[in-house]
Amino acid sequence: RRWRTVSVESIFAALTPFYDRAIAGLTRETVWRARLVERIGARPGEAILDIGSGTGSLAIAVTAAEPGCIYRGIDPDEAAVAIARQKATAAGSMATFEVGRFGERPVGDGERPDKIVCSLVLHQVPLAEKRRLLAAMLDALKPGGELFIAV
Repeated sequence: RRWRTVSVESIFAALTPFYDRAIAGLTRETVWRARLVERIGARPGEAILDIGSGTGSLAIAVTAAEPGCIYRGIDPDEAAVAIARQKATAAGSMATFEVGRFGERPVGDGERPDKIVCSLVLHQVPLAEKRRLLAAMLDALKPGGELFIAV
């Protein structure tokens, strides 16, 4: 027998096409996502950064509630970013998405966001990465900015 090494990233990438259906079926998505969008309370011109933006569902909901906000998402999963871009285009959302790991380089134009959101991400990463992400998020926010975490 030949053994093959499989990375965690490749496992997640294989599951990406099923992500939206899984979240809808396993969580009360319509309830918690609507509450999160309301709590974020996007305003015109406000810069919002989504860490681990996945397939873009939150971005679409936030930009539907406030089309004038500047919504950027970052996610390490290329397949998820591709889905997010397609969904945003289909929804007429101006949200943008990029592939990457937050904190390794500036996101978008490098300006500090007014708000950062991190939804359904922290449970997936080891403790050291949780600490790194949280510290990077707090460092990235504008003074007086807000951080929203949904677990």
